[in-house]
Amino acid sequence: MHALLQEMIHYVNGLESGAGRDPEKLLEYETRYDQILERALAEYADVPCSDYYRDGFNLATRLKGYRDSHLLFLHDSRIPATNTLSERLLRNIKRKQNQAVSLRSNKSLEFLCDSMSVLFLMRQEDGNLYEKVSAVF
Repeated sequence: MHALLQEMIHYVNGLESGAGRDPEKLLEYETRYDQILERALAEYADVPCSDYYRDGFNLATRLKGYRDSHLLFLHDSRIPATNTLSERLLRNIKRKQNQAVSLRSNKSLEFLCDSMSVLFLMRQEDGNLYEKVSAVF
């Protein structure tokens, strides 16, 4: 499954912007995805997993249950193939949470995430970040 997902990501990333996706290639990827999941679930049907080693079984059932969501990046060019940007942004919040931020409610977490996203968007534009933030206040 790992090799198949890598192949799908390389296919999508290798497309030129605005280029259409080959429907036959997408069907082939989806068919291989389904075959791998069927094989995994058949193996777990033959030899059930124990209570201590349920990770593989749980992963296979999640991959089957959320199949359309996991493969959405193949069909929609607006969906990134990986979530590395979101992971990088969340890593900053998680590091601050462990160091100095005390989040006492979900509302304070929402405020922090909103302010971090506004700062990130302001940072991507040209100009002085301090002046932009002071203009907001």
